[in-house]
Amino acid sequence: MIYTGELYHKCDFSQHLASTVSRHLQKMGLQPVREIIVADRVIEARVNHARWIADCPHCRSADFVFTPELLFMCANCGNDSSYQCYQVAVPGNRSAIEAVLSERDKIENRNWEPGQTVQELESEGGD
Repeated sequence: MIYTGELYHKCDFSQHLASTVSRHLQKMGLQPVREIIVADRVIEARVNHARWIADCPHCRSADFVFTPELLFMCANCGNDSSYQCYQVAVPGNRSAIEAVLSERDKIENRNWEPGQTVQELESEGGD
C-alpha cells in the first residue's frame, strides 16, 4: 500500500488543515489556517517510503499529499506564512506506479521520483 494524507491521517484535507496543521503552526507562533485559499502554484508529488508526499518549496520540509483534493499546506511554515495551499501534480499513471511499489517487501524501497518511468521502477527490483 502507498499512503496518501487521508489514508494516514484518517481525515480529509480541510479537517487536516483545521486540526493537525493549525495546531503545529500555532506551536511555532504562526496563525492557524482559517480558510482554504489555493495559490496559483503547482508542486510535484513523489513517493517516499510508501507515502505520497510533496516538498515545501520554501522550507524544504515535506508532508502528505491528500487526494482527491491534490492540495498541499506545509505544517512547518504555512507555505512561507502565506497560508495559501499549493496544487499538487500527481502522475496520470499513479495506479501503475503504486502497483509496482506495493510489490516491494521493504517500505524503505517504495520510492518514486517525478520523471521516473514504471519500466525503470520494475528494473530496479527494489528489495
